[in-house]
Amino acid sequence: MISYGPFRMNHLSQLQVQPAQRWTLEYLTPQILTVLESTQANTVFHNGQPILCGGVIEQRPDYGILWSFVGQVGPHDFFHLHRLARLFIRSLPYRRLEMHVDCEFVNGHRWARALGFRCEAPRMRAFLLNGLDAALYARING
Repeated sequence: MISYGPFRMNHLSQLQVQPAQRWTLEYLTPQILTVLESTQANTVFHNGQPILCGGVIEQRPDYGILWSFVGQVGPHDFFHLHRLARLFIRSLPYRRLEMHVDCEFVNGHRWARALGFRCEAPRMRAFLLNGLDAALYARING
């Protein structure tokens, strides 16, 4: 059964983060986790086990950056994750939303486009904390 609730930092330790995102976990300091917990964020559960943690970090009143950690999920669960992500995005008050996607993460690019984001910068060099390149996706609401 799929359910969701407010994100709590301990949910990330219970999440089996997908391989493409695992490297990011070493950069999650207690300070960063506290910031993420204070954002508008949720955790999606499958039978009580976290399968996605995600939210938005406000940059200014009309602009936010989405963040997420996705676990190992099958196609059926991903269908539900996608639906919940779309509902979450539509509920946000921001005119501009951004996503940053590792240039080599094909499924991340696919999901950004499926969520209605368009690539504005295909390669921001050395943007990610590990020095890798990222693409900038944006969605304008309204």
